[in-house]
Amino acid sequence: MRRRPAGRPAVPAALRGFTLLELLVVMVIIGVMLTFATLPFGGRSVDDRIEFEARRLDRTLRFALEEAEIKGILIGFRYLPDRYEFLGMGKDGKWEPYPGSGPFRPHPFAPPLGMQLRVEDRVVPPAQEVEEGDAESEPKPQILLLPSGEVTAFRLVVGADGSQTRYTVESDALGKFSFESGEAKARRR
Repeated sequence: MRRRPAGRPAVPAALRGFTLLELLVVMVIIGVMLTFATLPFGGRSVDDRIEFEARRLDRTLRFALEEAEIKGILIGFRYLPDRYEFLGMGKDGKWEPYPGSGPFRPHPFAPPLGMQLRVEDRVVPPAQEVEEGDAESEPKPQILLLPSGEVTAFRLVVGADGSQTRYTVESDALGKFSFESGEAKARRR
């Protein structure tokens, strides 16, 4: 007959429960299974990312125009192949990246996202990188946001390679912005 330690009541084997090690092993197995089960659903679809980035761009451009009006300053916008950024006039009268780390900081576009800019119904190619320390060159804006509330009339189309989804951010010269999807535009025609 087995002896039990003093002070412990006899517990039948069926009621003893699991050890801590057994519980940890089961938790790890469940975690691994959940990871594999959710991998296909982990990232946003490309169409969702296009809409998110287009809406962000629309809101940021509207906010930049408000900033220009409130502060009485000129703000520029330019896009490069992999990002867009806002520019401000430096003390020396040259364009430079807009100061600060808020919404006007350079914003990268993760592949496969991209945009196309039209000004006066002409396609404007992406700006080129400006070499640091090159006194001759400075970043030049493709869109101007004026303190009077006026804007360079433009149309920005945000999309991605391999996707039919397109969103358009547009403004007339008086600063009246519009945002619409490619489907909405097709239905109007």
